[in-house]
Amino acid sequence: MFSAVSAALPLLLLVAAAAFAAAPSPASTVGSHCTPRCGNISIPYPFGVEPGCYRPGFDVTCSKDVPPKLLLRNASEVIDINLPNGTVDVYVDRVDQSLPVPQAYNSIGNWDVVGVFIDSGPFTLAPGRNKLLVFGCDVQVLLMGSDEADIISTCAAFCSRVFRNQYQVASEDCSGIGCCQAPIPAGLNAYLLQFRQFNGSRSSDHATVFVVDAERLSSFPMDSVSWRALPVVLEWVISNSTCQSNSTSPECRSSNSFCQNSTAFRGTGGHRCHCAQGYDGNPYVLDGCKDIDECKYPEVYPCFGDCNNTVGGYLCKCPLGFVGDASTPTGCKGIDREFKMQIKISVAATYLFATTGNWNFPDG
Repeated sequence: MFSAVSAALPLLLLVAAAAFAAAPSPASTVGSHCTPRCGNISIPYPFGVEPGCYRPGFDVTCSKDVPPKLLLRNASEVIDINLPNGTVDVYVDRVDQSLPVPQAYNSIGNWDVVGVFIDSGPFTLAPGRNKLLVFGCDVQVLLMGSDEADIISTCAAFCSRVFRNQYQVASEDCSGIGCCQAPIPAGLNAYLLQFRQFNGSRSSDHATVFVVDAERLSSFPMDSVSWRALPVVLEWVISNSTCQSNSTSPECRSSNSFCQNSTAFRGTGGHRCHCAQGYDGNPYVLDGCKDIDECKYPEVYPCFGDCNNTVGGYLCKCPLGFVGDASTPTGCKGIDREFKMQIKISVAATYLFATTGNWNFPDG
């Protein structure tokens, strides 16, 4: 049984403000004065640094550090921006929470600890992409929506009595001994943390909580909690409206682009834009979607014959003298000599019939 001790903590507040919903249409092209990259990270529209270079809610800052850091709304460090996936990867600080001293584990406490605060913008934790990670002893942590009754994810960590007052991690999978993890399936724009200690616990007096990208979690050893922040995947929409009936929207400005509704935000709408098949680039600016020359990328578009690029696609066929499927390594088969002779005889006979009108041959 756990005690009544609990705490509600705002972890991430990613509110889609009214200004975002009614965002005016910015310039349809990106000006030459717009910063194209910060360090080794590209800054594609709708993101931008200078005024007029970004859509409202997508402003970023390039720091003066060496090397420079790209900051989302001057808060979280950006690791990557992915236009096709509609994601931005950022570092999110850990939450260190002091727990009641043993004599007080039947009391009630409230703490106001902020992990990351972003006051506006079209961002949410990407559904199914992140995990709740907790280090501590005899503690349960609940991640909830804006309502404490809305539990999104939870896990509990326990410790052997041999390891009291220190973290104990029994295995790299962080399966509940000194450390626990749980998936975060829902995409919400506001989150609360609640801590619960178990009755009779004489364990450590604090717990550490991370929200972390599930795919990157294996890169961080579970025998240490020295990290200040871990990477998190945020998902975004270009507008909180839905696509028009013909899969278009005013935000999809490039030709050869289309609109697709998003389900990232639970209970609300929204959409993003994509380049059509055979095109790549930025669908949010004029002429941003460019034809892909598939023949230049055989590792992505395999062709083991003659490759010819076309507008919006490509043709891959076997070389002269071969037939079959040129998209596979051994798909093209050589035409044998006998088959070639049969073709020649057939062509000659057809020509003779066409010129004489009959199949009569002169007497030998």
